[in-house]
Amino acid sequence: LSYISFRFHHLVQYGAKYYSYLVARSAASLIWNSKFRDAPFGRSEGRKWAEVQSYGGGLPSNLLLKKMLGYSPTAEHLIDALKQETSHLANLGAVNV
Repeated sequence: LSYISFRFHHLVQYGAKYYSYLVARSAASLIWNSKFRDAPFGRSEGRKWAEVQSYGGGLPSNLLLKKMLGYSPTAEHLIDALKQETSHLANLGAVNV
């Protein structure tokens, strides 16, 4: 009996969940870089973010993104945001503890 199937069972069910994570990460990167990077405690953007969060799961995510960003991001916007974040993270040095 092979025990490898017991150790990697989660990969079988993982599927599209991984890609959903990437979409969420790129959307978060778009929001952070366009609204909060330069002024993380800005009142007007903070209010807008609170409003977007107040809907919970009551509105489709594309409408929430449009409300926050002021435009509907395309796949290219999301891909570029992920590339930019990856490039930024790759240029960070190792953290000394």
